[in-house]
Amino acid sequence: MTPFILFVALASGVLSAPVDPHTELLKSVCQGTLRKEGLTEFYARNIAHRLHSITAEDIALHFGVQVGDENTIPTVNNNLTSEERLLSYAPRANYDNYFTSDALKYLDMILRDMDKKHYSITNFSVLEKIAHALHMAELWSRAGVHYRALLLNPPSRETCLCAGDSVLTGIEQELNLLALKIKFPGLTSGEYEKI
Repeated sequence: MTPFILFVALASGVLSAPVDPHTELLKSVCQGTLRKEGLTEFYARNIAHRLHSITAEDIALHFGVQVGDENTIPTVNNNLTSEERLLSYAPRANYDNYFTSDALKYLDMILRDMDKKHYSITNFSVLEKIAHALHMAELWSRAGVHYRALLLNPPSRETCLCAGDSVLTGIEQELNLLALKIKFPGLTSGEYEKI
């Protein structure tokens, strides 16, 4: 994972800790390192929430970082017909640059796909999808403020290595859980239609 994930994580304004480390050595080193930085058990969940629908354009807008198509920022696949739950990268949204406001870019993105039944979030109305897009933009905007502060006083290399590993920290596991909740709402809460 890139150090960018750490910056998004720390920039979120939420402090958290690693989940299920790969080995006892990594566990002892990374747990100590991340706890010393003030991270808590909510780290993976909060970072997964901020990453699940981020796009390359959102990263440029809110963090001032240009990432290419070959970036390594994991996201949830918004094509719900795909067997692939996660993408290993933040995709391009291809916002319509005719619009000058970000809000209209998000609105256009949702409206152009509103007739696709298996796109974005299952059972969300168009209004709920708009609210979700604006909610995420608000989180990214706030995270961008913290990210810029981190650039002035960056964490240690050890902290970046530990926090930036999406498997070690549990971020990938949380993204998979979010993907299931998005594709099969009610499955994790026990509220689902009987077949």
